[in-house]
Amino acid sequence: KNPLTPMRLLLQQTEAEIAKDPARGAEIIQERAPKLLKQIESLDRIARDFAQFARLPRRQDQRVDVAALLEDVTAEYEGTVAQGVAVRCEAAASLPAVTWDADELRRVLRNMVLNAFQSVEEKGGGEVLLSARALSRAGRAGVLVTVSDDGVGIPLDHHDRLFEPQFSTKTRGTGLGLAIVSGILSEMGGTIEFESAPGQGTTFELWWPA
Repeated sequence: KNPLTPMRLLLQQTEAEIAKDPARGAEIIQERAPKLLKQIESLDRIARDFAQFARLPRRQDQRVDVAALLEDVTAEYEGTVAQGVAVRCEAAASLPAVTWDADELRRVLRNMVLNAFQSVEEKGGGEVLLSARALSRAGRAGVLVTVSDDGVGIPLDHHDRLFEPQFSTKTRGTGLGLAIVSGILSEMGGTIEFESAPGQGTTFELWWPA
């Protein structure tokens, strides 16, 4: 499906209405402007998500303070308690540093927290919790980052398709979020797992090698 189609149809409809009643031209444009802006925002999200999925920016590996990164992402949701959604952070002391592109890891967390936030918001309120603790696997040090929520959960018939690039349970976004996350985790030698129950919430566990 061409993402430009809805905007084209809306523009054609607007043009036809103005041609039919030129005297109401300004009024018609004013009525259509909010819808057009939403279409533009949607296209912008699609462009950004596809650019991230293709990993166009060159990676800049560096030592990443995981606790600080979690706190930064959590701070972006400061004030959302008034909307009925609390986003909290609990990071264990003395976490090992992770060597990877900091911006890429920040995108990973933002994708995960946004999904969790929307799930809680859809349910009518609740909590999103980010946590991190040191965890070694197969003799290799690492950090287990957990993003959990008490939102609407993920339907069982969606579990097997959750990481497909064009699959999404959301009405907002492009469905590329979890595909991006899964791809980045695979490339860095990490893992992503989840548990979810409809109506009870979802927990994602991301293991990052240190």
